[in-house]
Amino acid sequence: MQIGIQMIGSILTLTATSGIGFSVARSYRDRPKQIALLAQGLRLLRQEVEFAQVPLPLALSHVADLLPKPVNLLFRQMATNLEEQKNAGEAIDEAIVSFEKKLAMQKEDYEPLRTLGAVVATAHRTHLARELDTALIRLQSLEEIAETDRRKNEKVWRYLGVLVGVMIVIMMS
Repeated sequence: MQIGIQMIGSILTLTATSGIGFSVARSYRDRPKQIALLAQGLRLLRQEVEFAQVPLPLALSHVADLLPKPVNLLFRQMATNLEEQKNAGEAIDEAIVSFEKKLAMQKEDYEPLRTLGAVVATAHRTHLARELDTALIRLQSLEEIAETDRRKNEKVWRYLGVLVGVMIVIMMS
């Protein structure tokens, strides 16, 4: 009887630590993808604003329609915030705050978007296009950093979760 309970405890411990390790590894895997999708969204936004000359809330909605989850939800929230008569900086900041925990991105990954939000309200279309280009360049560099972090850490966290679980099981025995 006690061996059965010990076995169940060992399996639960190993499952929990492995799950934690795989969860952390997933965030390393998802971060570069989400940064790339954010950059793609800004490229689409640039086209909507500069060439189609669509108002910003509608442009953000169009971009949200074209992107996959979960990044599209960030753009949708920005559009909703703008439609509620908030200025662009507030709309973007509030959307970022509400999605920071839902996305795999880190605080510094949102900075180009925050900077853009501060400029968007006062910028002319040509100036806005330049600011979008600047944000894209910064996001590209952040994506490269995230990809380097992913290569270094994704496997480590998967193995670490399993190995910590095995170590705990051995110590419990």
